[in-house]
Amino acid sequence: MEEKPAPALDIPLESVGIPAPQGAANLIDTDYQIGQDNYQARPLGVSIDIHSAVFAVSALMIFGFVVLTLALPEQATAIFNGAKNWINTNATWFYLLSANVFVLLCLGLIFSPLGRIRIGGAEATPDFSRTSWFAMLFAAGMGIGLMFYGVAEPLTHYGTSLEGIVVGEDGVRTDWAPLGGAVGDEAAAVRLGMGCYLSIMSLARLSTELIDLVPELRPASGRLNQCT
Repeated sequence: MEEKPAPALDIPLESVGIPAPQGAANLIDTDYQIGQDNYQARPLGVSIDIHSAVFAVSALMIFGFVVLTLALPEQATAIFNGAKNWINTNATWFYLLSANVFVLLCLGLIFSPLGRIRIGGAEATPDFSRTSWFAMLFAAGMGIGLMFYGVAEPLTHYGTSLEGIVVGEDGVRTDWAPLGGAVGDEAAAVRLGMGCYLSIMSLARLSTELIDLVPELRPASGRLNQCT
């Protein structure tokens, strides 16, 4: 029985593989074709181009973590907290060492002869300007901070405000309650949480209007950045 060739996908030629180098370049002779192991399709007009093995393993691992966390929240919390505490206690040196090694590696690439190697060929030009690259890096960094801490910090201040002041056996205060907290008062906890978050993120003194709106933010010392 004669095998029928697979139907060709309606994918622009310029999107297949990588463009040829511009100018002199040392090419690697290989039979490998970029994307040869990928799954490609266009369901409902949406282009899909994924590596089957990588996507399947990653998707199954993420799905398993989500299902186990939702099904066994107490056990998952204990496991995650234990892993986090172990890393913080035993592996902080590795994190700091890795960050410094990466910085030294980047500096080495910049100032060594390797920094003069132009990716894409001797005459290749970048697709984006330096301003565009800076804008993309800035947007990515700001996006992470705003998306995560924009929610985490107000909720943390809100939760600790409801619990109020907590003092350990040695007499040392162990809570994060802003300005002493607002035990049992949800409305005051909301104002404290948002007020302290805004004061930290603004990196400046709060305006007079905000202080009038949130009187709990006015500490006895008169300093506006003392949220704890």
